[in-house]
Amino acid sequence: EGKIPENICKLSNLEELILKSGIQPESAVPDCIGRLSKLKTLNIDYSNGLAGGIKDVNAKFPESIWDLTNLEYLFVRSLSNTGGPIPSDKAAKMSNLKNITIINCGITGAIPVGFFASGKLKDLSIYQNNLTGSIPAEIGNCLNLSTLRLNKNKLTGNIPGELAKCEKFNIFDLSGNELSSNIPAALKSHPNFSSFKF
Repeated sequence: EGKIPENICKLSNLEELILKSGIQPESAVPDCIGRLSKLKTLNIDYSNGLAGGIKDVNAKFPESIWDLTNLEYLFVRSLSNTGGPIPSDKAAKMSNLKNITIINCGITGAIPVGFFASGKLKDLSIYQNNLTGSIPAEIGNCLNLSTLRLNKNKLTGNIPGELAKCEKFNIFDLSGNELSSNIPAALKSHPNFSSFKF
């Protein structure tokens, strides 16, 4: 309960921060959170286990999250409906990311190609947001990607055949978008294709 103190941003050696509560704290998460340069794990979840409506519709999404270049695991759910676009230049510097989960936070704009440069991603789950544009073909660089959830966005264009390179998929959901109905032949031959959702 109460307000998250800005003094939290002075914990310069912090590597893991988990803020989970069904009761949304007063005011927003301090934007100075981006100063926690050693953070490897950031988990902020105000959903009480369900990705329901935002409790404080005026809460500002802490954009400085994209300054956390050492992050490996990012999980943000029902934090704000003003997530805005993910800066492509900053995404390219987040080369340690293995898991990205952003649910119901009002994220807009395109999926940054920079997320796929390192090839380390194992989980990309940005759903119930407002992503636009197409799915970058560069996603095929992430050969260990096992979870892809981009459902309930506003994505358009063709489904890239490069997704077939990700042979470890066990969760795959692109439903609830405006993507082309043409499914690449290479993806149809994926061993887990029968469980995919389009």
